[in-house]
Amino acid sequence: MPPGIAEVEKVTLGARVRDSFVTGVGTAGAVIHKNPRSSRWDYARIVEEVETAYGPSSEHAAAIGIELRQRVRRVGEPLHVLRDNIYKKVFIAYADLSEKEQDSVSVEVFTNATGDADIVQRLL
Repeated sequence: MPPGIAEVEKVTLGARVRDSFVTGVGTAGAVIHKNPRSSRWDYARIVEEVETAYGPSSEHAAAIGIELRQRVRRVGEPLHVLRDNIYKKVFIAYADLSEKEQDSVSVEVFTNATGDADIVQRLL
């Protein structure tokens, strides 16, 4: 990772966690609120808790993986909306895979979700 990127990511995540903590809403806020007031959290502990709750090996990611396998194109849903939805969810559910592997999974889910062999044939 180029120098400076890690610091930007750290500041961005820190701001999200801080904002969620202050407002008491959001997924990061839920992680923070389970901490007893008597114990102190450092940045590494907060990141670890958020990754445990929402990382690639979490129940959240597993649920999204199941949703992807069951994904079907809704009536009237544009193909670009279907594609964007699938890419976002593949990124969450399969975050531990390389970009090329994620693309492969996305194409497979997209072709299954389309349900129209004619459209798939024209796209491929």
